[in-house]
Amino acid sequence: MSAKILLVKSTPRALIARAHVVTAHSIYTHEFGSDEDLFAALATEQFDLVLNDSREQPDAPFAFIEKFRQTNTNQPVLLLCPKLELERVIKAIRYGVNDLFHPPVDIKALFDRANDLLKARTNGATPPLSTARWLELAMFLTEGSKGALAARSAQQSSDPNDKLLLQLRLEKESLAAREVTLRQKLEEAEKRTDALAQHERDLLIERSRLKEEAAALAEAQAKLSQISTVGKADFEALEAKTADLMEREARLKGREEAVLSSEQISKIRAELESASEALSTRARQTQEQQLRVDEAHQELAAKQAKAAQLEANLAKEQSVLIDLRKRLEAEAAARDAVIAKREALAAKAEETLKHADSQLKAIDEQRRLSATEAAQAEGAKQAAQVAIEALKTERQSLEARTLELGERSKRLEAESAEIAALKASLAERQAQVDENNRLIETERAALTTAQGKLSDAEAQIRR
Repeated sequence: MSAKILLVKSTPRALIARAHVVTAHSIYTHEFGSDEDLFAALATEQFDLVLNDSREQPDAPFAFIEKFRQTNTNQPVLLLCPKLELERVIKAIRYGVNDLFHPPVDIKALFDRANDLLKARTNGATPPLSTARWLELAMFLTEGSKGALAARSAQQSSDPNDKLLLQLRLEKESLAAREVTLRQKLEEAEKRTDALAQHERDLLIERSRLKEEAAALAEAQAKLSQISTVGKADFEALEAKTADLMEREARLKGREEAVLSSEQISKIRAELESASEALSTRARQTQEQQLRVDEAHQELAAKQAKAAQLEANLAKEQSVLIDLRKRLEAEAAARDAVIAKREALAAKAEETLKHADSQLKAIDEQRRLSATEAAQAEGAKQAAQVAIEALKTERQSLEARTLELGERSKRLEAESAEIAALKASLAERQAQVDENNRLIETERAALTTAQGKLSDAEAQIRR
């Protein structure tokens, strides 16, 4: 089964479009001469993948896709464009763009994404694009860039070295894009690692502060408990003293006239009133202390609850930190593996480039050597042109001779007809001669017979 791919380059002047029909063994290309031809084809044909390159239109990256989606709503679309803001990314999603690629374009990632979309579009019936097939398509994407002339000449050239150089250039661009991506991921990972380390330091400081607050709260709680114990003892002593004074007052009331004088009674009443006031003051102070103790207990309970919540949050954040650390370690391992692979690819590409450079030097040497051959070829060309002119003259002479031979052939045909008529006349005359000869032979036989008879008669006469 084949796959139909449409490549469209959006430029400020016009759309440059090319359709490719890719099979398992070959690729067929059709270029559209104008925008009208392109949209006329889109109105009647269905493509399995549309790739729009709008890097030269940063102000209107959706100009083609907006018009394309008016009549084609379900074809997968890949968009190459400058990096977009969030609003334009949302707009791209609304237009049904399957994926965005920003400069520098990772050709390998674009190649893999195109294969995935084609596989999903055709339910796996279409064979995936090979690297060689994708190279032919990627040449179109390089047009309009610095490598456009090289890509076009490599596409038209039959020299495999030119195609190899273009392939190496594309691989180098892909490696550069992947290196930039990896470097960005590495910077993000380092930032996340620094943020996590700072967060861990903040958590340690918070844990130390909480421990200090817990120790201060425990000390305050001990002091409050001591104060509460002393206040309760004083209150009980005051109550006992008050009870004793009230009892003494009751006793005094029954015995004040008989036992005590008025001065003693006044003195005792003054002591009683003083003790009652002291008891009231002490009771009020005790209540105030008890209120402070209750408030301190409530504050301590709130701080203990806060400390417990902070401890729970700390444990949770430590768990998240452990998970993040594990994830970062996994990402670092994957990054190291990717970097090692990239370095291996870079080494391989470097080796290939060195080989290509040596081949290019050999090609340059061959070209320098072929300059003499080109001059000789030019001389041979001029000699060939002279020979061609001589051949043209000889051809004209041959044509004239051919015409003359044609006329002579016609004359020969006429003479042949006359000869054939003469032959027929001769045959007729020969037949008459043969008939005459037969008659002569007959007459000659008769004459011989007659002569014999005559000889016999003469012999008889002689006798």
